Amino acid sequence: MSNNGALLEWPELRRVILEGRCELSLTSVPAGDRNPDINDEQLQAEIFAPNTPLNYIELTRLELSVLHTCVGKVTKLKKLILHSNALVHIPKDIGDLKELQFLDLSTNKLDRLPAAIGCLPHLSTLLLANNKISSLPDMSNLVTLQHLDVSHNQLTEFPTSFPNQSKLHTLILNSNYIKELPTEVNSLNDNLKTVNLSNNEIVDLPFLFCNCKKIKTLELANNKFLDNRFKKLIEDPRHKTFALIDYLKKKSKALIKNNDGKESKANSAKSSINRDECVPIVPIITVNYGMSDVSNFSKCVFGVVGKNITSGTLFIQTLTIQVLVERTKETLEIRPYIVCCILKDCSLSAEKVKQLLNIQNKLHSSVCEERTIASIGTHNFRKLRVPLVYGAVDPDILMITPLHRHKKISGRKLSSNLANEAELVRKKEKRNVVSNTHKYMYLIQKLSLYPCLMDSNGLVISVPPVTNCEETKLDMDTKDIFVEVTSTVTENICLKIMDTFIKEIIMQGCLTNLVVEQVKIRQHNGELLVAYPSKNDLRIPKCIIKRELVVDEISKLEA
Repeated sequence: MSNNGALLEWPELRRVILEGRCELSLTSVPAGDRNPDINDEQLQAEIFAPNTPLNYIELTRLELSVLHTCVGKVTKLKKLILHSNALVHIPKDIGDLKELQFLDLSTNKLDRLPAAIGCLPHLSTLLLANNKISSLPDMSNLVTLQHLDVSHNQLTEFPTSFPNQSKLHTLILNSNYIKELPTEVNSLNDNLKTVNLSNNEIVDLPFLFCNCKKIKTLELANNKFLDNRFKKLIEDPRHKTFALIDYLKKKSKALIKNNDGKESKANSAKSSINRDECVPIVPIITVNYGMSDVSNFSKCVFGVVGKNITSGTLFIQTLTIQVLVERTKETLEIRPYIVCCILKDCSLSAEKVKQLLNIQNKLHSSVCEERTIASIGTHNFRKLRVPLVYGAVDPDILMITPLHRHKKISGRKLSSNLANEAELVRKKEKRNVVSNTHKYMYLIQKLSLYPCLMDSNGLVISVPPVTNCEETKLDMDTKDIFVEVTSTVTENICLKIMDTFIKEIIMQGCLTNLVVEQVKIRQHNGELLVAYPSKNDLRIPKCIIKRELVVDEISKLEA
């Protein structure tokens, strides 16, 4: 920079000129407020002068509308920050900044970039947020690029021209109009750690991220995914990236399996037939479900079509008994979703109890995704006092007798005990294998309040997804089983898992002639949240359903 007398009047510039500094930061001095007044072209000609020692230049909030060609003369420049101006054009001369490592052009009025930006060999950070850019230049020569932010622009396609050995670890593309992800994303898998594609128009599941080995943050909210379960999962503010990746991996495997061809379909059909044939006695499910009036209930009988059976029947009759669960407002931020029902008149042997718990554990590992999205709890209903309360309690106040224990302890003590026991088991066994109770404790131990289900006497019967209480565990004396499914993700997941649990009980012959009584979940203000089973639940394949509604002893036939 020269010893221009006018420039010396600016304190920011005076220090740089007289002391030969290598950094210049000039901000919030728009045209008309400069004293003495210097136009943009004069200012840039002085700042971007040949042979200047500057390696850091920050010109922000100056209302610059043009970046002049002289910018290419600062050959030692490593960091150029021009955000929050009114730039509409970047000259190709910017490609002459061969030492440039950091370029910030965010919050301007750019609708395109010169191809020369793709020829900066040492550029590691490129910030372009809040412009009007609809496409990016070829970036295949940006071999050192690690951070790219093109959020809040007008991109309609995912950028693809990255180097083969890309070092990119942060990719911010939220708030654009991107509809699909190309296979070129695979070239980024080795280093990507943070990806934000929220607020776009993506429809298909982004399976390409399954292979990202180092990814820590994946933001996909507010897209147009057709998979509703995935959509709910990503829009939960508490979702974890590992849960998204696990879901995508499982869906990807299922998709590959389903596309294996006709042979796979034939085998699947054969497996389905064999499954029906393995039920020697036709199971009957009787469902007691609530009417619009609280005092009315209905009984439904499902006949499941098995071998040599031609039809199934559903009968509906009114009943007058109801079980309620109240969900407190504290659970909304902790574990908001719960669905319950009662399996009535069960005949359990020791073998049946074991079989039922095995079904429960297998579902925890499969559809519940290791209890990360949901968990199932089963209890001896006759040892409960209704109505029940589903709440969230301070772990120092919460008291429970965990399964296989005989003494009440606090939630805090439960957490520390399980952590200590898990460590002892690992040391003793010399391997990282611990019991189900131990390995799921991490899901709640950092919460300020622990989710829990309590009866009207204050007995804590479960702390999902970790443990049930000893007092209500299933045994051979159990006649009625209270089933709870809770989730951090969606209510729909609870419904699907409850359906699956009951269907598995039937299809595996664990319980036959099953009676399912509806339980209603109400909010703390009395508003009905969910009733299970409703008329849309427990739709068992190959079952013809007829409904007979009895009100005041007058029967109506519902088609």
